[in-house]
Amino acid sequence: MQEFPCIDLSPLLIFFQEWLCNNTDMDENFLAHVREKIKKTRGLSVSGLAQQLHKSESQTYRILNGDAPYQPHYTRIIRDYVGIGSRMDRTGNEMAVVDLIDLRAANSFEREEDVIARITLLEEMLPPDVDPKMVKLVKVVGDHCMPEYRPGEYVFIDTNQTIPEPPGVFLLWTGIGYKFQFCEHIFASNPAKVRLSSLNVTAGYSPVEVSLTGAYIRGRVFGKISIPKN
Repeated sequence: MQEFPCIDLSPLLIFFQEWLCNNTDMDENFLAHVREKIKKTRGLSVSGLAQQLHKSESQTYRILNGDAPYQPHYTRIIRDYVGIGSRMDRTGNEMAVVDLIDLRAANSFEREEDVIARITLLEEMLPPDVDPKMVKLVKVVGDHCMPEYRPGEYVFIDTNQTIPEPPGVFLLWTGIGYKFQFCEHIFASNPAKVRLSSLNVTAGYSPVEVSLTGAYIRGRVFGKISIPKN
């Protein structure tokens, strides 16, 4: 049986305090960096950012100064406007920002309203071949992949990997919801087909074969995290 990595974020509570405490305030260092970049970069202005945020200029000033409520979806808009990538540098460490997605509501990882929070973690915790911008964090639904991934646990999804080569656990869209299944390419199939099976040997699920395009693979599961309990 394949061993799956479990990443314990307990020592890094400060980096995802927004998630644990439902606090949507953006890091002060980030906002200070944005203010400085707008001030020094030709073509950038608070009024221009205000248009992107659909806020007044005075409201945008208050947001950048930390004097107004900060909504999670502001982050992507601000980053795109001022040209800051997904990787942040805090006290000399490379950071990655990962979206926590609500699978109960989501039918697309692109919808802003399906993002519950944005989690900041040390980039070195992610595999070197994974693009942090393509990583999502979701709660496991269903029991197909027990005991490796249990319902209620949080797992990392690489949305850039939608081809089951090598085989592994993937997140699939069923047309009405999501499920996790072990997925492998059927050798020499043309058109390409995949076999979907369960890791839960006690549940009695039967494997099925479908076309690769019909599997609606949304991404590969590459790890899970331990959520500290208060």
